[in-house]
Amino acid sequence: MTTEYGFTPVLRSQEKLLKEHNKDSPYISIDDIAVPDTPVVQAVEQYVKKELSPETFRHSVRAYYYGMFLQIAL
Repeated sequence: MTTEYGFTPVLRSQEKLLKEHNKDSPYISIDDIAVPDTPVVQAVEQYVKKELSPETFRHSVRAYYYGMFLQIAL
């Protein structure tokens, strides 16, 4: 299901999300998810660490890892 803005919603409940998915989800370690190591990524990381509160920065990192997990697992 796609919304009018082109985003596909992700269920909040992991149990419901995985129930609706037909394949077994693999175990994925956080070490399996790499952050690109490019000059652009490094510059953006420096900038956001300077401009955002530590809590907001950590939230953004968690959201990135969660999104990458879903991309890999589903």
